[in-house]
Amino acid sequence: MKPRIETELPAGLAERAGLIARHWAAQGSPFIAAKVAVTLDGRTATRTGDSQWITGEGARADVMRWRRAFPAIAVGAGTVRADNPRLTARNGHEPDWCPIRFIFDGRLRTVDGPVLPHVYADAFRARTIVVTTDHSGSEARRRLQAQGVQVWTFATPQPRVPPADFRRRCAEAGLTGIYVEGGSDLLSQFLVSRQLDYLFAYRGPLLLADDDAKPVFSGWQTEKMTGAIRLTGVQHEVFAGDLLTRGHLAYPERPVCDQIPSGPASLSSRAGG
Repeated sequence: MKPRIETELPAGLAERAGLIARHWAAQGSPFIAAKVAVTLDGRTATRTGDSQWITGEGARADVMRWRRAFPAIAVGAGTVRADNPRLTARNGHEPDWCPIRFIFDGRLRTVDGPVLPHVYADAFRARTIVVTTDHSGSEARRRLQAQGVQVWTFATPQPRVPPADFRRRCAEAGLTGIYVEGGSDLLSQFLVSRQLDYLFAYRGPLLLADDDAKPVFSGWQTEKMTGAIRLTGVQHEVFAGDLLTRGHLAYPERPVCDQIPSGPASLSSRAGG
């Protein structure tokens, strides 16, 4: 079956898309939103990386609806290697719909194996864009391009792409919104760089109560509550036992961040397929 690629949103999603359109009209810049699923004590996975599932079917269906509203979705290499997600919008009634799929992989670790992940080999692979650096191998880049996968290569001092550079490239391409689903290393890079505009936080009625369970964000050094990142225009929605809190991110005036996480992409916040 050929992939169905649409430009018009189905009925009921126009209001959600308006959130993206208003930001683009006001800022001339993509609307970059993060989606996280956390426990009551703020953890996104167990100490072993298990994260399926923190929330129930109703919350996960809402994620699919938001995927459908955004023109693009983004995940890190760790999520692709751990979960091999499809990153499509699915509702069980219509054919899968595919946004542009950004895969952040500074060294192209996702191309190492003999079998390529779904996002590089499925019917929608022409809508996959790998965001990498000049630290990656040219042979791996050619392998992706031979598959019909697009590659954005950034010249960087380290093997990760600065989120601000990525935002500028998306603006040049006319992409109005990106839905960032993880993992936690990628989410933290965007947050610490002040490149996240909006947060969707789905909270499940679970407690892990384990110091070694995985947090969803890191790298922001907060000594006082005045240094916290706050949400504005907050809205709440309930899905059975799960609670969605969403709103615009308001950063403190004085930078209080530690450093952008530089370790391997975390497995602690996964896209969920």
